[in-house]
Amino acid sequence: MDFIDIIENRRSVRKFTDKKIDDEVLKKLLQPLEFTPSSKSKYPLKFVVIRNDNMLHKLSESKDSGANFLNNSALAIVILADELKSDVWIEDASIASSYLMLSAVNNNLASTWVQIRNRNIKDQSSEHYVKKLLNIPDNFRVECILGMGYPLTETQPEKGKSFNMLDIYFEQL
Repeated sequence: MDFIDIIENRRSVRKFTDKKIDDEVLKKLLQPLEFTPSSKSKYPLKFVVIRNDNMLHKLSESKDSGANFLNNSALAIVILADELKSDVWIEDASIASSYLMLSAVNNNLASTWVQIRNRNIKDQSSEHYVKKLLNIPDNFRVECILGMGYPLTETQPEKGKSFNMLDIYFEQL
């Protein structure tokens, strides 16, 4: 697949087959993280790959709504950043997450972003819930969780749902 095909075929998918992701595919999925940019080369990010069904179920309860599908994912990747290392950890984590979602498409997988930062579950923050569940140190922040797996159904690209060329203006110099 060339790059534009990967972008056109990326979808937020919440229904997956029960097929597990083998170690070789996981290695290919994670490989782009070696090339993810980081502001001022601080590299504050850490990634926690979860494959355990019990832990996926607990992560599916990490916010009031929008995370239930993690219960049926083949894996989840929790995106963390050391906020003491970089003041732009949110941007670095978002870029890395985007790389992972595009890598998923390139490896015939599907993914969906679960926002954790600034979200809640009952009487606590979703971030606190995830940090406690995974025993994450205080100086690390949780940006999001990416749920991944093999899509249950095939989806078709929906051109024109985001920006189109009419929305992009060029300044003539």
